[in-house]
Amino acid sequence: MQVPAVIPSYGIHPWYSHLFSFVPVNTEEEKRKHYHEILNPAPTEELLTNLPMPIYLEDHIRTIERYLEAGGTIGEIGLDKVFRVPNSGFMGPLEGSGLSSCRVSMDHQVSIFETFLRMAQAKNKPVSIHCVGCHGKLFDSVQKIVKSPGLVTLHSYSGSYDQFKLWMKQYPDIRLSVSKVLNLDRYKDTLQKISIAKNDI
Repeated sequence: MQVPAVIPSYGIHPWYSHLFSFVPVNTEEEKRKHYHEILNPAPTEELLTNLPMPIYLEDHIRTIERYLEAGGTIGEIGLDKVFRVPNSGFMGPLEGSGLSSCRVSMDHQVSIFETFLRMAQAKNKPVSIHCVGCHGKLFDSVQKIVKSPGLVTLHSYSGSYDQFKLWMKQYPDIRLSVSKVLNLDRYKDTLQKISIAKNDI
């Protein structure tokens, strides 16, 4: 039996968007300024200590562009309105320490998200998109930037049927993924309607 190829994907998931800065950050003072600007409420001193020095986004983008020369797609990227920064600073081995009250500003998330959308459009790369709680804002960003049909996959889709009809109108070849853990049971009726609508196109 032939084993399917593994296709790498590169991006910044919204749960990690706070770890990236649009300007170089080299000092503790600059680190504090970055996190105070993008987290709401402002991080406690304990959380600030656990948060790493932000990564300069431009450097990260250049690295991803080099990787994409060998192939691959973009994702998972997107927006998440309800995510809270873990007390450990980021999702990882220490995330069992619980969640802080801090959320990442939507402006910061959108800026990073749109950076990768522009990359996907420029390089004609498929993109896998995550969204929780802000489907209208996410749709606005995608339709503003992504003009190529067939590039968009909505990962573990959790929006409404009416919202998905807007997606189908703009991107007839759009794909979505489902997850038994995240959305298969909770959104079963919506997903059934979407399946019927897709088959009728």
